[in-house]
Amino acid sequence: MNLFTEKPDPTRPTDRNIRRAILIGLPIPFFLPPTVFVVSPFSAEESERLLNESRYDLYWVRERGPYFKLPENTILHVTAWASIFNLFGVIVVTMSPFVHMFYVLNQEAGKSDRTKQLVRRSLQRLFVQLNVPLLFLVVPLIIFFVQMETRIFPFMFPVITMFTVCLHPICHNLVLLFVMPTYRKAIAKGLRKLSGMRASNVVKSPLNSVKSVKSVK
Repeated sequence: MNLFTEKPDPTRPTDRNIRRAILIGLPIPFFLPPTVFVVSPFSAEESERLLNESRYDLYWVRERGPYFKLPENTILHVTAWASIFNLFGVIVVTMSPFVHMFYVLNQEAGKSDRTKQLVRRSLQRLFVQLNVPLLFLVVPLIIFFVQMETRIFPFMFPVITMFTVCLHPICHNLVLLFVMPTYRKAIAKGLRKLSGMRASNVVKSPLNSVKSVKSVK
């Protein structure tokens, strides 16, 4: 009886490569339309021409500071609506795993209450961290594209919301300090060590001065 094992085909993708391709390729459709909009070539000369040729009285825009008039064409409108739906898809894809995990955790009967509490606390911390980019990046972009296509918000509202994008790094770090005790302990330890070094220098300095005076005598 001859036993043999089939050699794996090197050209056949493995499960690890498939999972890696899914993780890399899944976010691309969601962020492709906003990226296309950002990298689209718009010039100041074209913006000035579109402002002069507009059927609306937009000359007052020049008195408000820097301005930019986007061209109204099919490609731009399709890109804007695709960005709106895709950014909403980012919110759904981000929230769905947490809804599922919280539901499974509540239905789990084989774990102790202490274990459930620890897992729930970890999920809550991760959930709060993921909400920061959603609130400071995704939501302002949705408001921007919706305003561009529908004009349903006040004029300055999308402009103000876009400034919240600059607050994302600061708010994200503050949230990390608030929800993660590890970071708080590390910073507190560093501050105590720094204050201890300064206190030791203050205490040692008079002694050193006395010794130097004695040595001179």
